[in-house]
Amino acid sequence: MTDHSMDWLPALLPSTVIIAIFLFVLKEGLEWNRRRRANNRQIRAFKTLLARECELNRWSMHGLSQALDEMVGQSADELSIDYEIERNQFGKVIFRNDNGSSWPLPEEHADFMRDNMFDVAALDETLFSLLESAYDSVVELAHLRQSFIQYLEIDRQHLEGFVGYGINRLKDIQLTLEELYLACTGEELGMGRVR
Repeated sequence: MTDHSMDWLPALLPSTVIIAIFLFVLKEGLEWNRRRRANNRQIRAFKTLLARECELNRWSMHGLSQALDEMVGQSADELSIDYEIERNQFGKVIFRNDNGSSWPLPEEHADFMRDNMFDVAALDETLFSLLESAYDSVVELAHLRQSFIQYLEIDRQHLEGFVGYGINRLKDIQLTLEELYLACTGEELGMGRVR
């Protein structure tokens, strides 16, 4: 006994139509696979560059965190005379204490995060969510750094209250950068890149 369940197909559709449908499905499958591989490459590229941004921002946080940690427990009088901000010939901000130690307070890096947020959102919803939080944190890092510099240069009366606040905010900022870095690399965020 033969199976005649598909005998009606050639009668309804000529072989050229069947071949055309097959070729269309094959072409769409190949195109879908090409797009998927291209999207995966884009995501890998974004993750590589976002990880680098996290490393740069970790370095920016380090200088500010080190300065704030040194100021913990200092009286308002000590804060008003023991620390200062200098700018070198290249315009870089340097933190200096009264014992002669100094280190840079590098700027934050948010341009790549901001400029590529839309593209990341289109490719990977989870990565976008982490990027959005990290970007907000880096914007806050910029605000903390600028406030710290301003307090040291022109408004030392608010410096004492800012020290504890700044330390706590830096911990939260670091957590969001660590989450993004982990998603991008599968590794923990270390000290970071200097440049």
